Amino acid sequence: MEECMTVRPAERADQAERAIRAGRIVAIVRLPRLSEVAATAITETLVSSGVTAMEFTLTTENALRAVTAARAVVGERAVIGAGTVLSVREVEEAADAGAQFIVSPDVNVDVIEATVRRGMLSLPGAFTATEVRRAVEAGAAMVKLFPAGPGGVEYLKALRGPLPEVAFVPTGGIDVTSVADFLGAGAVAVALGSGLVSSAEDLSGLADRARRAVESAGGAR
Repeated sequence: MEECMTVRPAERADQAERAIRAGRIVAIVRLPRLSEVAATAITETLVSSGVTAMEFTLTTENALRAVTAARAVVGERAVIGAGTVLSVREVEEAADAGAQFIVSPDVNVDVIEATVRRGMLSLPGAFTATEVRRAVEAGAAMVKLFPAGPGGVEYLKALRGPLPEVAFVPTGGIDVTSVADFLGAGAVAVALGSGLVSSAEDLSGLADRARRAVESAGGAR
């Protein structure tokens, strides 16, 4: 993307971290397939509802084109990331598509380091204290607590006891109704997948769920 070439790498990562911390909601767009038109419509719906960060997973057909289309439409209103990134090659492809942050389901040091080299925010998935520490030491600015559903809020609290400095973003098994609980337990943000973005057609339902999530996040401050 031409626009990305004008932004210094460190600025891209900083912008992503600021947006995630400020908005406290990351919308995960994980669908079987997604046209650029649908990606644009979903993006506009989410941004108009107050969401300032969204992730397009690479398990979605046309995900990288969706990232590029979303970046073109949001400008400075939101940040766009690529998710389910499993290799250095995918990091490079996502960066070239315009991604500002990279999300992975696991702690892959090569992926984290490649993400940092390209000036993007790294958000790897970790579950145990050992995995969390490994992610942070590799350069992750935030850690995706995944899957968050099985352990719930109490598990997040338990992890934050010895690791209070880690910026946790829980995801997996979380819906709009549990946003405030996880934020109240110390998460810096919460990532919502199918509980928020369930299809490319139901934009009115998406807008309603997004507004409720944003309101819950604001009320949990």
